[in-house]
This record gives sequence, C-alpha cells and structure tokens, in this order.
Amino acid sequence: MEKNARVRILYLAQLGLLLAVVVVLQYIGNFIPVVAGINLTLIPIVVGAALLGPTGGLILGLTCGLMTLFTPMAQGIMSYSPLMALLICFGKTGLAGFAAGWFYRWIAKKNRHIGIITASVATPIINTGVFVLGCSLLVDYFIGNPDAGFGPIAAGTSAGTFMGIICVMIAPNFIIEFLANAIASTAIYQVVKVMEKRIQK
Repeated sequence: MEKNARVRILYLAQLGLLLAVVVVLQYIGNFIPVVAGINLTLIPIVVGAALLGPTGGLILGLTCGLMTLFTPMAQGIMSYSPLMALLICFGKTGLAGFAAGWFYRWIAKKNRHIGIITASVATPIINTGVFVLGCSLLVDYFIGNPDAGFGPIAAGTSAGTFMGIICVMIAPNFIIEFLANAIASTAIYQVVKVMEKRIQK
C-alpha cells in the first residue's frame, strides 16, 4: 500500500475514533449538574488537533458543538435566537479546536512539548471566552428568563451585575477544564508523539 494511502486511512481511523470519544464524553458532560456543564471533550479535541491539524480540531470541535445544542440552555437560546445558539455552540469548541491545531503546528516546529502545553491551555480559554462573549450578547434574554440557565438570581439584575454573575458561576467550570487540560498536557504529548511516529513509518 502506498504511504500516502496508508496515511489517509490512518487519518480517517484516528478521526473516527476521536469523534466517538467526543460524542460519548460530551453526552456524559451534558448531565453534570453545573452551569453550562463541564466540557469533558477538550482533551480529545487537543489530541485530535495536534494529530490531525487545525481541520481535524475544527471537525472535533464542531461535533462537540452539535452535542451541546441538545442541552436545556442551548434549546432555550435556540427558541429565542437560533443564530446565536448556533454561533455559541459551534463557535466555542469549533474555534477552540481549530486554534489548538494552529498553535500546535506553529509552536511544535521549535518544541512539540511546548506546543502541546500551549494548545492544551488555550483550548479552555477560547471555549469559555466565546461562551461568555455569547452570553454577554444575550443579557436581556437571560435576565428576562430566570429558567434559561443561570437561575432566578439573574432575574431583574442589571447587565453589569448579570455579567458578574456569569463570571462567578462559570469560573468553577473554567478552572476544572483548565487544570484538567494543563495536567493532562504531558500525557497528551506522549500520545501524540507515539502516534506521529507511527504515521511517519
């Protein structure tokens, strides 16, 4: 079998496996009882982004975004503004996956380990940042709908106070995701290094 054909087959096999992992982890994460859910898929997204490049990271991120569309908060936003729901759900993990692949390829030219660490810590920052930005554009919706995801505490607040509430309530999610990715970065590096060697054979 030609090397190029073998590489394509390996690429598709890895992408298929990582897609399955993303779907399962996101399905589990949707049921974790915290605001916006803990995103368990960020680690396989980073692995995929490093192995498969920015396009692979984007595909994995968009798959995660598709899964989040079925969460109660996303469904509520969908009824209010389908466009914003799509932009938030697909944008946060899609952009995070694409950026992870780009960061890795750019930095790995000099140091692959640093590339993995950078991609690992950038992913939760981008994911949470896009989510908070999206919420900031939906302040009126969340203030007027106490059951929309942030509870009765959001009702009747000012826009500034509401954004403070968002930051406080989402902070634990972000910290968990950030630490998980940072701690797992060395393990991710080892996985990527082994898989890259197999691809090059």
